[in-house]
Amino acid sequence: LRALCNRYAARLIITDDVPLAENCGADGVHLGRADGSIAEARARLGRDALIGASCGPDLARAHTVLAEGADHVAFGRFYPSRTKPDAPQADIELLATARRDLRAPICVIGGITPMLARELVALGADLIAAVEGVFGAESETPVAGMYRFMPLTGVNAVMVITPQPKYLRDIEQWIQRIDTGGQAAGIYVYEVKHSKAVELAEQLSAAFGATNRSV
Repeated sequence: LRALCNRYAARLIITDDVPLAENCGADGVHLGRADGSIAEARARLGRDALIGASCGPDLARAHTVLAEGADHVAFGRFYPSRTKPDAPQADIELLATARRDLRAPICVIGGITPMLARELVALGADLIAAVEGVFGAESETPVAGMYRFMPLTGVNAVMVITPQPKYLRDIEQWIQRIDTGGQAAGIYVYEVKHSKAVELAEQLSAAFGATNRSV
């Protein structure tokens, strides 16, 4: 990911994991409530790192983390979300108030599609965080439904189905790095060696915004 971001002049922000961000040379980290302090992240990553913090529907937390040195804050979920179904609801009024009160960039998250993003941007959102809205099968983006990860529980393997075979090599590398060893083209079956196929398929589905179903 670091190499890809360098190639396309994109910034790499790691979620929740300060040591990983430090070790891979990421441009920053985004922290949840239980992921450590802003001060600790700043000390490890340096003054130029981009450090964000999740605030849910809590405007007071946004003020607190910004005072501690965060560069941006995230609110949400704003809409029903399959990736974060249990996250507390944030309302549109919160975004409007946050835009009025805060001078830092605001990220919004939770069930956001390209169409819904327009409303949030109009209300002051600077950044959009989306998985299902981009990669989900019902999305209207060019990459919608690009991947399906199906755990083959009988043989402890994960089958990947995609209309874009050219991405299978990247997916294989992701699987190997998550599980720590191969094949190719259209349908790809990977024999899981160090974890459970169901859990690995769930992790991949969350990462790529895909659907999964046991076989």
